[in-house]
Amino acid sequence: MIEKYKHEAKGYLPCLINTNWQAAILNFAEEQEAKNIDKIEKHTQTDEIFVLLHGNAVLIAADVYGNEISIKTEVMEKGIIYNIPQNVWHNIAMDKNAKIFIFENSNTHLNDCTYLSLNDRQQKELYSLIVQAGKCIK
Repeated sequence: MIEKYKHEAKGYLPCLINTNWQAAILNFAEEQEAKNIDKIEKHTQTDEIFVLLHGNAVLIAADVYGNEISIKTEVMEKGIIYNIPQNVWHNIAMDKNAKIFIFENSNTHLNDCTYLSLNDRQQKELYSLIVQAGKCIK
């Protein structure tokens, strides 16, 4: 009567996919390390909810205007629900101990991801903002 889901490997795993929604876990993986973030993503069909379970993480949101990007960062607090509305570019920087719960429309990871690569200048700017925001994440 009670189902349990666990994900201990690196990276993202949708643990439970229902007809309308999915629950996933994101564990640290090298592409989530601040110095390695080279892209942002958006979803056109769903908001995406993030909850920091443990470790340290910085949530990234961005407005894109042609070739220009305006980036906002926020240090995540454990147990707080963070929502990224649909069509908002985003990513997340994590330390090696971070684990994040994600809630979104079902199959978002398969059907609703658009990626935007960051150029060298944008990557350096993003890294600087992440380090300033979350001093523990480098």
